[in-house]
Amino acid sequence: MNKTKLVLASLILFMSSNLFAQNGTSSPYSRYGIGDLANQKFGQYQGMGSTAIGIRNAYHLNFSNPASYTAIDSLSFIWEFGANSRRTEYTTSTEKQTKLDMNFNSMTAGFPITNWWFASFGLLPYSDVGYTISADTLSTSPWGETELQRSFYNGSGGINQVYIGSGFKLPYNFSIGVNAKYLFGTIEHTRTYNILKEDGTTNPNNFSVQEIQQMIVNDFTYDFGLQYQNKIKNKWSYTLGLVFANQSKVSAFNDLFIEKVNAYGLADTIANTEGEKDYILLPRNIGFGVSFNNEKFLFAADYSTQDWSNSTFLGKKDSLVNLNRISAGMEYIPNYRSLRYFSQIRYRVGAKYENSYLNLKGEQLKDYSVSFGLGLPMRKRKSTININFELGKRGTTKNNLIQENYGLISLNLSLHDIWFVKRKFD
Repeated sequence: MNKTKLVLASLILFMSSNLFAQNGTSSPYSRYGIGDLANQKFGQYQGMGSTAIGIRNAYHLNFSNPASYTAIDSLSFIWEFGANSRRTEYTTSTEKQTKLDMNFNSMTAGFPITNWWFASFGLLPYSDVGYTISADTLSTSPWGETELQRSFYNGSGGINQVYIGSGFKLPYNFSIGVNAKYLFGTIEHTRTYNILKEDGTTNPNNFSVQEIQQMIVNDFTYDFGLQYQNKIKNKWSYTLGLVFANQSKVSAFNDLFIEKVNAYGLADTIANTEGEKDYILLPRNIGFGVSFNNEKFLFAADYSTQDWSNSTFLGKKDSLVNLNRISAGMEYIPNYRSLRYFSQIRYRVGAKYENSYLNLKGEQLKDYSVSFGLGLPMRKRKSTININFELGKRGTTKNNLIQENYGLISLNLSLHDIWFVKRKFD
């Protein structure tokens, strides 16, 4: 691939990514915390149950553990981008509804700086918010009448992250790395409710209230990685991985607007604040991973935990608990040296189980899924089209909660080019 074209394409995609990105979720559960946490494993790793902490690959970037950047081929520039489509069936004890969401997934690049220092940069989602909920509740008015409060809840937006990462080779087969991430984005929650008679009709005492709250996030945060790689007999090697991010305060600005409208259409502003500075407290994150591989097989497993129980959002806590995730996966390639195309295809399978960070009505929501993937080599064997499929379930219909049955298809292009060769002329 021509270098100039690659750079121009990267810049265009990077600058216009917001045009392609849509809400990555329609889940009512994105109302809580900072929304649905985005899956930050892509390409090869998504087809393996989103397993990545202990994996190194010379031709695929692994944002999940910045120590893995030291595996990048010393003559290579790697550029990756992707998107996904998710179909979700939302089920309660009485009804079902289906939604389709499409979303920009990632744009990343990686390259060596020296033979011991490697770099990466990119743009990825951090969280997504997108929901519409309605609810009716009965109450008694000050004058003794039974009233109906009809409420509508809407949410949109999310948090994105731009990162610059570095990985460093150390003696004795160790590598360390760091990602410096700039988080930015706006999350908007709107609540509109009307006070009606019990039968839903209006009277002169009726009124409606609209509350709009915007949380605007912009600040830096960091995460760190460590890997150790070594060989064992029979041409196998193994990698141990560790990732860590400390609890961090992220600056946020709060805009709040509340308006009351009576039955005659007269509006009264109850509150209007803009740019009130505050913060969100993001949790400590620790993860461990291991992988074993030879020329045909790659086996990997991860465990990670995030302490969301102490997190706050603009000074308030939410219905959050500690998140725990375990995943495992494998990849098989028949013969990467073969000239036959189908012998070069990489076949992937994996599974994931997660106790999510949501605890609603005494139920900690669980999310589990199985995934499948293909790595299809392009004309240049080191460039790959990665196609992944994931089937899963989150939540429950107990206690009037919602169960989400979902299917996800993702497409990732991993493009490789040789940039760092000195040309020789006769």
